[in-house]
Amino acid sequence: MGKHIKRRRRGWFFQLNIPAHLRHHYGGAQRIEKTLSTRDENLAEAKARQLAGDYKLEFMALEGNVQARAALARSAYRDRRDSVVSGALDIPDSPEGDPTGFGVEIALDRIIDKPGRKHDRDGDPVLDAVEQAEAAGLADGLRLARGQKPRNRVQYEPPFSEVAGAWLDSWSSSRDRRPSNTAAQYRSGIRVFGDFWGERPIREVTGRDAAQFVELLKKLPANYGRGRLAGLTLQQSIVAAEGEPAGLASSTIKRHMIVLSQVWDWAKNHGHCGGENPFRIKLPKVKKQGYLHWEIQDLEKLFKTLPKRTDIVEVFYASLHTGMRLGELCEMPWGRVREEDGVPFFLIEDAKTAAGWRKVPIHSKLRWILDKERGADDALVWPTFTPEGPRKAGTGDASKLFGAWKRAAGFTSRRVNFHSARKNFVSQLQKRGVAQSDAALLVGHEVGFTFGTYGTEPPTLERLQGLVELVSYPDAVSVDWRR
Repeated sequence: MGKHIKRRRRGWFFQLNIPAHLRHHYGGAQRIEKTLSTRDENLAEAKARQLAGDYKLEFMALEGNVQARAALARSAYRDRRDSVVSGALDIPDSPEGDPTGFGVEIALDRIIDKPGRKHDRDGDPVLDAVEQAEAAGLADGLRLARGQKPRNRVQYEPPFSEVAGAWLDSWSSSRDRRPSNTAAQYRSGIRVFGDFWGERPIREVTGRDAAQFVELLKKLPANYGRGRLAGLTLQQSIVAAEGEPAGLASSTIKRHMIVLSQVWDWAKNHGHCGGENPFRIKLPKVKKQGYLHWEIQDLEKLFKTLPKRTDIVEVFYASLHTGMRLGELCEMPWGRVREEDGVPFFLIEDAKTAAGWRKVPIHSKLRWILDKERGADDALVWPTFTPEGPRKAGTGDASKLFGAWKRAAGFTSRRVNFHSARKNFVSQLQKRGVAQSDAALLVGHEVGFTFGTYGTEPPTLERLQGLVELVSYPDAVSVDWRR
């Protein structure tokens, strides 16, 4: 049971304690209690969560928080507007046959005739910001109900951060989305632009604003928001790092603009903005330097400087002989280490694309994996890596360990890393004349139009095992490092 709901005979009720220093605003009451008008506990909890958020926002506004006051006014405007549009205020037996207009008139009178209402010199009622928002919401709701354009919508438009947060919630709840670190990257882009844009609505963003934002990103320190730059705004961080190497990578800038473009499209569909998407601006293309495969002499050097932990060596050695990705190995459970027709193999069935779902025969040089103490089907083959991120996977920890091993062996280039083992595997298949379509099946790539469209029978596991066995490294790479 939620902490803000209480069961009574007539159904579920909402309750929330009022801070002692704010109780005079509520007639001295110690708590707020009201019916949730439902006997469904799940619905009651959902309603209570929303009410609790609204009241806590109200408490902050009463304490003088400017942003909370603005947010409370926006919420009051939307609630009143939507209540009119939904017909919740309609009075069927209205004198002039206008149930919506009469309901709005009654609601306005209740606001204006509130006990203790003050009036100005001209005799007009003095409304606070929230009451003004309620009145504006009622007026705009009536206009919308009559097919007219609202007059006050822009004034009570939610700020960029609120719209972007709603988009992120919508994206996060997508059933087809796999857990990943993408959400953290999206939040980063939203946070940086929010720092630049402030509390203004997304409707006001122009192409010029977006271009100016990109220019600032080109000067932004890579450690923005961390270390000595923690707590500084975007502009302050740029000034503080003046004279130091700065500027986000072009790929990072592009990623930020992509997520902001998605936020704009979502906001446009929900009526928060209109016109051309200002974040769709052309960025200079940057030619990426791809990963290189490990030269044999470099592999020999790497295996001469072994780290203390053998788990990272094991998965790297496995990648050299299977072409599997770091994540595929780190997240491999024993239940997907199988055997079929006498061929042991890794079953990969949680890849991002259909092509990634595959069976990879276990190379004879990796048969020691089968001699490990087998755990439960859901237990990991390599359980010693620290789980991190939304997927609670050990990939990040393993990547850091490999980087430390690589640097200890004297390798500093970013173009050779764990992923390079995959290139070694493919390169060996290519040198030995393996068809591209067969190599694609082993590493989880698309097989191409001809084989993908017209191919019928995939190669047998026995044949794939023969292809995997073509991969071979010198003894210096195959030393008994598992001592």
